[in-house]
Amino acid sequence: MKTQTIYKDNVYLKDLNGRITGIYSIDDKTLLTFDRTIFFPTGGGQSHDIGKIIWKSKEIPVVDVYEKEGEIYHQVILDSLYNSDCEIENRTKNTDSFSKGDDVQLQIDWNHRFDNMQRHCGEHILSGAFYKLYKGINRGFHMGKDYMTIDISLEVSPFDKITWKMAKEAELETNKVIWENIPVITTHYDTKEEASVEPLRKELKISSDITIVRIGSFNEPSDAVACCGTHPSHSGQVGMLKIYKIEPNKGMTRIYFDAGKRAFKNYQRDYDVLTKINNKLSAGTEDLFDKFKSMEEHTHGVKARLHNLEKILINSKVKALKPDLEAITGGVLIKTYDDISKDMIQSIGRQLTKNQSLPDEVLLILSSSPGAFAILYASPSSKYHCGNIVKEKGRPIGGKGGGNQTSAQVTFETSNELNNFLGYLKTL
Repeated sequence: MKTQTIYKDNVYLKDLNGRITGIYSIDDKTLLTFDRTIFFPTGGGQSHDIGKIIWKSKEIPVVDVYEKEGEIYHQVILDSLYNSDCEIENRTKNTDSFSKGDDVQLQIDWNHRFDNMQRHCGEHILSGAFYKLYKGINRGFHMGKDYMTIDISLEVSPFDKITWKMAKEAELETNKVIWENIPVITTHYDTKEEASVEPLRKELKISSDITIVRIGSFNEPSDAVACCGTHPSHSGQVGMLKIYKIEPNKGMTRIYFDAGKRAFKNYQRDYDVLTKINNKLSAGTEDLFDKFKSMEEHTHGVKARLHNLEKILINSKVKALKPDLEAITGGVLIKTYDDISKDMIQSIGRQLTKNQSLPDEVLLILSSSPGAFAILYASPSSKYHCGNIVKEKGRPIGGKGGGNQTSAQVTFETSNELNNFLGYLKTL
């Protein structure tokens, strides 16, 4: 038998008595069907309800709900699962197992339900605003955890793109509809012909068992579209809607936004951050961006001066090391730095080995004791192979890295491991 969908008649009903009509175990999941339900199944871009059923004084979580061929399946969490992949017809009644015909109480998680109602209705109003203002058609809807998105197509619009200014105008229009607290009317029709009397913003793609959600009056609706989701009775219950950003997507414009309590909580979070930044910079919201630009310009200047100083320091280190390189005819030359960064040591190495200028019989190692790393350099015709040295002698004692014939890098967890590696290199 098909489940009687009470949620379609009363979205505010939080609990309901029902009777088990089916018990299933599929893919290690226990599923129940009832003669009637207030649990909304996943559909229309909206997630399913969650909640619990109360059976013989036991509270059993409902974690998934879906519809198939008119039946609403409720996945429940039990300590033990049935093994059969087919319906269990005749189970022995006891305190540990369900039986068909058992009476239960169904309870939805109201906070989750109302969250979905606010968000889904907000999406309807926003889609209607884009259609009203720009003839933009919603061609895609996703209700995610952190935000919602709609994809607006301008295929029949006089506009060629949606700008941020246009998005803000649609946002304002949406919130005006919310502030007006107009009725949200859900009507069920048996056929497409019957439903076509509604002032729809999108052509119907289904031919029977159609639910139309209209926001506002029949003659001047803010939105009217086919939808199977749950919605509040009045637009004011949406609370608010906020658009976060827009971006091109497959020839359309993707709008990122949220509505209801989620939008409000995000606003609180973002305003708290803004207030902290204002206080840190001794600025008001009006002049915060000017303060930021000034700080950014100052930072760019500091970075430029620092870059010039680093170049001077690198050149001085190269100049100081060149006599040692010119004096050595073979063997290993190790230079350890304690006061400069890895990037600067790499720059020193690049200058010293430019144009393959290392003597063939020399292995040059530049290292940092605080950073516990070393960089090896050799000429292409050298007897030393930097990558093999790191692989065969560095990695076995905890080093991570690698390279090729002429250069290789290795990093250790401690300076002691680095010193052991450098001690080995001195023996080459």
